[in-house]
Amino acid sequence: MCKTRIPEEPYVNAHSAGVNLPTGVVRVLLGDLLDMGAIKVRERVERPSVQLIREVLTGLRAL
Repeated sequence: MCKTRIPEEPYVNAHSAGVNLPTGVVRVLLGDLLDMGAIKVRERVERPSVQLIREVLTGLRAL
């Protein structure tokens, strides 16, 4: 079970929309991966542009 609290951030919603999973499921999976050391969380320097987010989602949908 996830012990780490992942902050409520818009990028979680964007990622969950891109993989067609409920946001809650994505948050739990990310928390578990973080607890296992499989992923790292780093501070964002600046918020990505809307254009970049659209390009990433387009690329994910193309997979």
